[in-house]
Amino acid sequence: MARGAAVVGAGGLIGSAVMFIVGTVRMGKRGGDCTDGCLPGYDAVEGWATGLGVVGFLAAVFALIAAGAGTSAVRGRWLPVLLVAGILAALWPARAVQQSMEGPVYAVGWRADEDRPDTTEGLGNWHAGDTVVRARADGLSAFDTRDGDERWTWTAPARHQICAMSVRTVGGVGLVGIGRHDKPCAKVAAVRLDTGKEVWRQAIAADEYPFARTGRIALADTTAVVIEDTAVRGLTAGGGTQRWARKLAEDCEALAVDTSAARALVVEECRPDILEDAATHRLIALDAATGEELWATELPTETDADALSILSTEPAVIRLTESDVRGTDAVLAFDTSGRAGAHIRLEGPDGRLPFADEPGSTTVRRARPLFTTPDTLVTALGVPGETSAQWVAAFRLDDGRRLWMRRVPQPVDSVAERPDGRVAVLSSVSYDDARIWLLDPRTGRDTGTPLPVTGRRIPVGSDMELLPGRAGFVVANRESEYGKPPFFQIR
Repeated sequence: MARGAAVVGAGGLIGSAVMFIVGTVRMGKRGGDCTDGCLPGYDAVEGWATGLGVVGFLAAVFALIAAGAGTSAVRGRWLPVLLVAGILAALWPARAVQQSMEGPVYAVGWRADEDRPDTTEGLGNWHAGDTVVRARADGLSAFDTRDGDERWTWTAPARHQICAMSVRTVGGVGLVGIGRHDKPCAKVAAVRLDTGKEVWRQAIAADEYPFARTGRIALADTTAVVIEDTAVRGLTAGGGTQRWARKLAEDCEALAVDTSAARALVVEECRPDILEDAATHRLIALDAATGEELWATELPTETDADALSILSTEPAVIRLTESDVRGTDAVLAFDTSGRAGAHIRLEGPDGRLPFADEPGSTTVRRARPLFTTPDTLVTALGVPGETSAQWVAAFRLDDGRRLWMRRVPQPVDSVAERPDGRVAVLSSVSYDDARIWLLDPRTGRDTGTPLPVTGRRIPVGSDMELLPGRAGFVVANRESEYGKPPFFQIR
């Protein structure tokens, strides 16, 4: 009896060793490039697999020797039965113990259907409630954030392309600009995000504008604000009829507009001689409902703008790069009365802010690895000597002082604010090695262990946006090549 129990016990050790070895291999595959401890609990599981493997082998040898010296029943047909019984009996409890040793991870959940053709690029995206919407040249596609199923599509009119997109959506409605090939972006359409139905469409005077430009249209709570050649116009959000118009001076044009719930910010450029680079700029705050000027601030420029974008309306934060190489090349912040605050150089002593719009890019709502709070800019940061941004930093908006700076071991793909106020950072090296970090917005310190993202071929790309939800994240992916879906879930 004792010798039979020894054989069963040896089988149990062998079964446990097999289960821990299988767990080690599985965790190694899930960990991708960092199999030497990338996943929480990997080292412990690997150690137990090694120990149980050695002990199980020695126990099996001694048990078999002991059984060989025992009764004929144990030596005969019952020997393999007892050994297999011990192995099978140990598998489930060994698996349970092994799983309890694994740490928490994020896993890739649903993936939206891939774009066709796979050379398609996303122009921008919206996130409204349980719907995410992707804009591409030929129209919009909406997906359910609960399962990734496509809800609806909206197709641009024949021979027209999407050439602009509002940052905000209001009441389940978003704005898109549409135009013909190599022609001005001369129409605006409002589209419902729950059904894909077009609410209204309006022509705008944009004869002299280039085809695509970010920041051309915006949506406040009750007003759609659009840039035209000679004016900034406010349209009713519900019907597209004119509510107000603000005429521009003869030598001036509006370069960008964005809105909050009740306010519109407009950047105006004035050039007395169109053939010269000399230019002045103003940042103007308007009441979105009436078009009344709330305040106007001269910007620190002398030449025309090479790159410009409004990063936030409340607080007012813009990015401006002059054509003069010694001119302004910075993020500029302003208080509620338009008084200048932070002046954070794009290439400064702390590093390089990596969210500049690409010259000539057709993207109409670019994903940027940054966000603002009422008093802080949180952004990815690249430092000299590194080819990618591997830092996250926070800057005060009143004076530009850096509050903290934190290195992340992998290139930063996206930075977003969680509903609880924490900083979420998505970083990745390749399609099988990605992590999510959750940082304290006041200090940059970890608020928990950085967790790896697991799954078969994590579909990370070079231009992604992290959209935090109530549970987990939805990731918007601009790229479509190599099987990358427009959206996928991390939970």
